[in-house]
Amino acid sequence: MISVLVICMIILLIPGPVVCANDYIEVMGQRQISFVQIGEGQLMEINPAIRAYEARQKATKAVFLKFKNWLESLKFKGKTLAELMEEDSELKSIVTKNLFLNFSLEEKQFPDGRVKIKLVRTWNGTELARVLDRLYRDRAFKSKDEIFPTLTKDKEKKEDLPEEFMGYTGIIIDTRGYHVKPSMAPKILDSNYEEVYGTIAADPEFVIEVGIVGYAYTLEEAKADKRVGTNPLVIKAIGRSGYAKDYAIISLDKAEFIRKMALNSTILNECKVMFVIDE
Repeated sequence: MISVLVICMIILLIPGPVVCANDYIEVMGQRQISFVQIGEGQLMEINPAIRAYEARQKATKAVFLKFKNWLESLKFKGKTLAELMEEDSELKSIVTKNLFLNFSLEEKQFPDGRVKIKLVRTWNGTELARVLDRLYRDRAFKSKDEIFPTLTKDKEKKEDLPEEFMGYTGIIIDTRGYHVKPSMAPKILDSNYEEVYGTIAADPEFVIEVGIVGYAYTLEEAKADKRVGTNPLVIKAIGRSGYAKDYAIISLDKAEFIRKMALNSTILNECKVMFVIDE
């Protein structure tokens, strides 16, 4: 009934050559980070999928934190990037979203239960210059919209919402019956396959810390998880999607409810979301 699974995570992060793209960049040469993280535990036969996901999340968090520490030590106009991001929240958002979420992932499973995961991120001095350069009007890059078109969206104004939208502390999507699989990049979609929640809505720092969603096998287990607080909104999924079978589909009315609720809430931003999945 009890088996032991060792998850061996080998995560390789390879930034490309970082050159002086302009006179504000004080970094030269190649940078490479290799990180090995071992996750192991006793697994009951009914829940290997969640345990494997937790090991992947642990390994991913470790390598991202190592990369984050290195990245924040880079110098720009005499200050470290960490100091500049502390002074400028917009710069912090651009750097985090652009550099932390664009990774390719390769996974190989072995008959003995081990899983090897490799994450790769390549970038060059020109890209780094774009991220760090805050003097847009003095550069060839005219605006952040031209540099990061996928990251700039019209910010919806917060509005006074009816009481029914208030007071929720998290979201639980009950996907049982659709065999949704745990993954590192799950999403919630509406029935038109438009994204309701995923990497775009989630704060990258929370993604690194806790993952985009948590997983449980029962509603009771999900409701007891501190991730979703004391009053989570529970929604029944109506389908599954995604190449990895890791996306949950919800109805249009429930999707609209979440979108409106998110206007005055940090639930999505802080990854306060759980999926209940099949055993």
